[in-house]
Amino acid sequence: MIPYIYDIAAAVILIVFIGRGFKRGVLRTVLSLICLIIAISAAAACSSYPVTSKIYDDYLSETVSEHIDNAVKEVRDETTKKLKDEAERSADRFIDDNLGGSEELKQFVRDYLSTDDEELRNQLSTAYSYLGIDISTLLTNPDFRAKIEEIASQYSGSVADELNSRLPLGIKVSKSSVENILTDEKVPEAIVYDMFGIKSENSQTKGTADYIENTLVRPAAIRMISAVVWAAVFTIVNIVLKIIVNIILIVRKIEPVKACDSILGGVLGAAVGAAVLAAAVILIVLIIRFTGGMTYLNEDIFSDTLFFGRLYDLAKSLDFLN
Repeated sequence: MIPYIYDIAAAVILIVFIGRGFKRGVLRTVLSLICLIIAISAAAACSSYPVTSKIYDDYLSETVSEHIDNAVKEVRDETTKKLKDEAERSADRFIDDNLGGSEELKQFVRDYLSTDDEELRNQLSTAYSYLGIDISTLLTNPDFRAKIEEIASQYSGSVADELNSRLPLGIKVSKSSVENILTDEKVPEAIVYDMFGIKSENSQTKGTADYIENTLVRPAAIRMISAVVWAAVFTIVNIVLKIIVNIILIVRKIEPVKACDSILGGVLGAAVGAAVLAAAVILIVLIIRFTGGMTYLNEDIFSDTLFFGRLYDLAKSLDFLN
């Protein structure tokens, strides 16, 4: 009985496709295929990178940048406070070890470090310009880079949480992706600019928030917009085209047209069924070639079939399968 199951399955496939084609008619089948192609093409065009990036830049970029700025500021303030505390402890140790433990100097350092963040940044920036310090030397210093990477690793989770709590449209970022961004070799200058207001002469950095927005959030947002636009355009175009097709198919109410359309639909269904059957047979050829055959899927069984075995032998003889 097993061999004839393959013949029965092949016959069922052809009958189902012929019946479906007869019922739908060639006109509906062809028009549905054309509608599908048009809908996919329209969706692809409307969700292309130039279109979705313009949508993001025109309607979302400003809002997203503001949210990122706020998220980074929260973490930056926390980080700056800890760095100030560390700087104060280091200064106290230095004064104790080298300057006789002067309380006046310690208080001076505390007063300076307690200066308003923006004012402190301006003072540091002015001092940097006045002294002509080469920041590139600082940025390439292994100890400094190690400290920046330590800070980035320590606070990447906080940055990710802040971003995810603020970003619109359900845009999400992972801790690992934030950490990868913050430890990128281009980021230390952005972090230094955020915290101290100084950057090298030819630097284009606008800070950590801008870097995160351009390298992490913007690409993710554009991908999401692309998916949403594709789905929306495909659905709308498909609905409109189906309405048009239903109007056109009114002609099937004319009996001679309906009869001819159904017969041609059955012929087309037979062709589609044959193509599906051929694909299935080719797949079986490949499975047997790579596995050597199985209990109920082997050449001995096919040799006992009336029809399926002939299809198998024909597929096996194809040039591209040899």
